[in-house]
Amino acid sequence: MTYPLFEIKLLAALDHAQFEEVIWAFEIDGDISTLLLIDYALEQFHQKKVQADEVYRVPEQKIKKIGEQNLGLEKNESYTFAELLQFLIFTQANDVKDALSNMLFGSIEQTQLILSKRAEDYQLALRVPNQLKNLFLLV
Repeated sequence: MTYPLFEIKLLAALDHAQFEEVIWAFEIDGDISTLLLIDYALEQFHQKKVQADEVYRVPEQKIKKIGEQNLGLEKNESYTFAELLQFLIFTQANDVKDALSNMLFGSIEQTQLILSKRAEDYQLALRVPNQLKNLFLLV
């Protein structure tokens, strides 16, 4: 069963000093790259490496993948960092994720490299189930 990651914060009331309660060993399915991207984007903003009003233009040859959840970003339209981040937080749409990734990293390879490193830093795995206690440390 998959739960939206933002619901993990609701567990803050449980004892999480040692993560001894059984619930913390529960595993969550799903790709956590969106959560890692949001974490990275907020870090870059906090460190002033990106500005809220910095603009990203959707490329002319935007690749649309069949079957993916997309918000519908339009080719040649411009969006600010703040808009893309808000869109991603609330929709987790793939086209928004791609746009924000391109804005921050410049290439798919760089995105994968940095997000893989961040997952490792948080003791998480990108495409396999993760224990709830490790996801809680991220949020």
